[in-house]
Amino acid sequence: MTINEIPLNIPPSSGLQALRLRKVQEKTGLCKSAIYAKAKVGQFPAPIKLGGSRTSGWLEHEIDFWLQQQVEDSRKTGGVQ
Repeated sequence: MTINEIPLNIPPSSGLQALRLRKVQEKTGLCKSAIYAKAKVGQFPAPIKLGGSRTSGWLEHEIDFWLQQQVEDSRKTGGVQ
């Protein structure tokens, strides 16, 4: 499954949570430049605009899905490449 195929059917009780860059960095362990570089080529969820033109965030369920995919891919290949 690719980033573009992330399921959007979120249970109503869970709600949507937007994460700012610092939280995405903490959650993924990636630096700012890696996050934006991967998003640019479709290897990471793209940010969304939050209100103003300069404020961006990422949907938490998309980040969680990406992390789960990283775990699954790592386990398939036997760990660090």
